[in-house]
Amino acid sequence: MRAVTHLAIGLACGVGLAITTGQTQPAQVMLMVGIAGVSALLPDIDIQNSTINRMLLPKQFKAVQGIFLYILAACLILGYLLIDAFPTWTFLLGLYLLGAAIFPHRSFTHSLFALLYIGFISSLITSTYSLAVVVGYASHILADACTKKGIPFFWPFLRKNFGLSQLGIVIRTNGTVDHLLGLLSFVVAGMGLAYYVLF
Repeated sequence: MRAVTHLAIGLACGVGLAITTGQTQPAQVMLMVGIAGVSALLPDIDIQNSTINRMLLPKQFKAVQGIFLYILAACLILGYLLIDAFPTWTFLLGLYLLGAAIFPHRSFTHSLFALLYIGFISSLITSTYSLAVVVGYASHILADACTKKGIPFFWPFLRKNFGLSQLGIVIRTNGTVDHLLGLLSFVVAGMGLAYYVLF
């Protein structure tokens, strides 16, 4: 699916999470929705020119884009090992980024293992918004399960891709359903936020 569709679905899921958890403070709601939206882009960090990578690395540094994840992973891992002030989550995040750099697209980052791993890392960073990270990340994985290729849910134990295409449901990237799903998700997210503002 397109990055914009993943973002829209993540935002809509963030609004749903804010409603179901009873958030009342507008700043907390906006932060929760934003975190879910950005987290919905995170599984595609294993693509060199993905939206999430363009957010992390400005155009001026395009020359190092191919090795950017390796550099960032090394900084976090070595920082933790050499500097006492670095918390444990920096080391774990460094390992995640290293895995994303090493393994091909739609393998490690699109697995149940990665979802649980990211959930654990986010719980170490902030218990308040870790669920938003998990919901956003999960929305990406589930959305990609609707595409023709599917995803390897049980990677690395079982590398077979699973998806709704086995049930005859296929959403083509950049196709009509992809566009409509993105638009509908933006509308749902917007209506949910409007609900918070008006009521």
